[in-house]
Amino acid sequence: AYAAENAGSKDIDRMQDAIEKEKAAASLEDWVQYAHLFHIALGECCKSSILVSLFKSLEESTRKYKQEEMKNDASFSDRIEKHQAILDAIKQKDSVSASKLMKDLLK
Repeated sequence: AYAAENAGSKDIDRMQDAIEKEKAAASLEDWVQYAHLFHIALGECCKSSILVSLFKSLEESTRKYKQEEMKNDASFSDRIEKHQAILDAIKQKDSVSASKLMKDLLK
């Protein structure tokens, strides 16, 4: 919700760049790295240094888990589409949809 309310054009550009890199990722490790960049950029939209620090800490501690989880997934397209949908809601300043999409992503 906060990201949709606070995101500026630079924030949106960083998230879109991360999504484009996710789409072009040549390996699982690359994809996880770019997904990490998306999540950090999303946290930065909230304008909370505490939240950004939390995101960075969680991302680092769960990186190996994500790589194992994604080995069982034939493609990353579903996750990338979800990231794009979240970004689209943020671009529209639709905090209700952005929040719902984030909750769906975390399931």
